[in-house]
Amino acid sequence: MHVLDERSPLHGYDTARTIEADVRVFVMLEARDPTLATMVHDTRYYAPGDIRFGMRYRDAVTMAEGGTVVAADLTKIGALEPDVGERQEPGWTGQEPSWTEREEVR
Repeated sequence: MHVLDERSPLHGYDTARTIEADVRVFVMLEARDPTLATMVHDTRYYAPGDIRFGMRYRDAVTMAEGGTVVAADLTKIGALEPDVGERQEPGWTGQEPSWTEREEVR
């Protein structure tokens, strides 16, 4: 997940600023489809009216202690819940490179 902290290009954006700037968020997903035995790709973009501030996607994947996926609940795909508190995402160390550092690697 992309953390919206001071290193994010979206840091400081609220609903009004997002609408005013006509911000678009593009999401690219790549996954392996075992039925097709191939990689599948999808790209989506979200306009300001699609972005739900104060909300997050529900966790649909259950992870074991070591980070191994135990189960995926497909009924939770796309489900939203209120984003409350400073819940740290599993696997996020706080050491990820800044946006500009990521761009330089490409």
